This record gives sequence, C-alpha cells and structure tokens, in this order.
Amino acid sequence: MMSKKQRDYQEAIWELLRSEIAYMEKLSVICEVFISALEEVQGDSILMDVSKDRLFGNLEQVFEAHRNFWSSYLEPVVKEASEKKQLTNSDLVCQGFMQVTSIIFIKKRFATN
Repeated sequence: MMSKKQRDYQEAIWELLRSEIAYMEKLSVICEVFISALEEVQGDSILMDVSKDRLFGNLEQVFEAHRNFWSSYLEPVVKEASEKKQLTNSDLVCQGFMQVTSIIFIKKRFATN
C-alpha cells in the first residue's frame, strides 16, 4: 500500500501526463484544422492577404517539439507503468524535463512573434 506522499506524487505525475496530452490535442487541432484550412483556401487564391507565419508563428514546430518530447520521454513512462502494472517511473519523467530546453527555445520564438 502506498503512503499518502507516494499517492500524491503519483497523482501529480499522472496529472502532468494528462495535461501534456490535452495540450498536444489542442495543438494538433490548430495545426490540422486551422492551419491546413488556411493553406487550402490560399491554394485557391483566397485569403492571400493573411500571413500564415504572422497568424500562427511557429506553432507547427511547437507541436512537433511536444510530440517528440512525449514520444521520447513521457510515453515510455505510461507504457512501462501499464505493461508492468506498477507505479510510474519518476526517473524517466525527470530525464524528460531535463531535456526541455529545445521546447523552451521553440516556445520563446513563438512568444516573440
């Protein structure tokens, strides 16, 4: 049986994982629906005065960085916990967050646009 501290720690990790999935889902919708729709209508010479880069910045890069972060660091945590039916591996989560400098750099570029 887990102590309250262990349970709270595991709940925090799972909340972090769920939040990352929700954020990626939102980024995916923006990229797949809105950016694609703009590109499609611009292919028909409509809304040519709208700049995709000014409207969306490097949002596609932000999405790709989060997707890589998920598949490299967070998804293995979920798979390991599910397959072995054990607690999440906080070492893998920590490893991932030690590598987020690339995401921060990409998000900084998005924020400055």
